[in-house]
Amino acid sequence: MSEIASSGAGVKRHCDYKGQTAGLLLLNETAKPWQRFVSSASGPAKTILAITKKEHADTERKFDITQCVMDVTNAASFLVRATLQIATATVGCPDPKACTIDILEVISSFSWVSRFVSMAVADCSTGRHMQARCAGDISNLVAAVANGPAAGMATISDCADYPDPAYELLHEPTAR
Repeated sequence: MSEIASSGAGVKRHCDYKGQTAGLLLLNETAKPWQRFVSSASGPAKTILAITKKEHADTERKFDITQCVMDVTNAASFLVRATLQIATATVGCPDPKACTIDILEVISSFSWVSRFVSMAVADCSTGRHMQARCAGDISNLVAAVANGPAAGMATISDCADYPDPAYELLHEPTAR
């Protein structure tokens, strides 16, 4: 549920182009009051602020590069996960409940692949890339909405007093 809430908030933030459809990658946030105050500085204060701004930008870029590496790694791992889930679904689909869980998990995994690829576009390059962030948030929302019912359905059998290991294999690709 928290994933649904956070991705919903991300959609609100990153997909609101304020009626502008041209130049989406160039949108600037509105200046905050402290930024207007800082921009009026002069002399040594202006130099100090410029150095601080540069240091902050360098730190942000390093963080983006770290996120870029993680985005690519996560996209690859969820692609492998989706492949395993498809293999499991081919075995589990004669059982309606296991098949439903498997299909929802495959949808969720491919949605997360889409999310991580979108975020890699935003994090691996410079710029704001609002369209990529918006696509990532929407993909994350789809993944969370698909994953919730699957997890709930799997919990019923996973938490049974005496779970049937053979049945567990019908909807758990990592249990093989």
